[in-house]
Amino acid sequence: MSTVAGAQRAFADWHRTLAAATGGREFSTHGCQWLYQPTRARLVLLFPTRPEASGLRPGLAEGTRLGAREVHVFLNAAARDEALTELGFRDAPPLFWHGGSAADVAAAGRDGQPWEGSVELSSTLPEATGADREELAVLQPGRRIEQAVARGADVTLAGRGFGQLHDGGDLSIQSLAVGRSWRRQRAGTALLGALVERLDSEEGSGQVLAASTPGASAFFRTNGLELLGKGRHLVQ
Repeated sequence: MSTVAGAQRAFADWHRTLAAATGGREFSTHGCQWLYQPTRARLVLLFPTRPEASGLRPGLAEGTRLGAREVHVFLNAAARDEALTELGFRDAPPLFWHGGSAADVAAAGRDGQPWEGSVELSSTLPEATGADREELAVLQPGRRIEQAVARGADVTLAGRGFGQLHDGGDLSIQSLAVGRSWRRQRAGTALLGALVERLDSEEGSGQVLAASTPGASAFFRTNGLELLGKGRHLVQ
């Protein structure tokens, strides 16, 4: 059965993978678990239960030393935020957690007209630049990660997304995005279906988990994943 806690663990695992693969760091300060992701100069704080200044200040200082230009905090909806607010953090769009079975995703994907373009599982993307290009160079080999790429009939890039297979058999969908001009044409459904089919076939019985912004929640619900709950995303 899918839970918010399971979705949060998968989300945290993805961010740890990004940090480890790109030469970043993971460290802790008084109950706060931090990641530094160098390709994006990004410091991430993962789901502290009681964030206090005693843990936040040294973590932020270490992030500055490492070169962080942005800081992201992901919180359970019920966690206290007084110390974060005092340090200048503000709310970004919240996270919506989704979960369900691979069978439900497959069934939803069979409804309606199929995507008229193509979807390929590939470890490369010629259009990728900057941090995307750097991450693709190191994310794929041996990390139980797949990238799906959707292209229109004219071979124009329409969308992409990642899936990660986690210990225990759960799989998560990460960074799935479709270009504005390609939306409502089933490109996203095709990407989701390809990732779930590929990764679910490796170990089988786990849940499909995904995080989204509020605007993308309807997509996942339409495609077989129920809304499990909401979390918070703060930035500085």
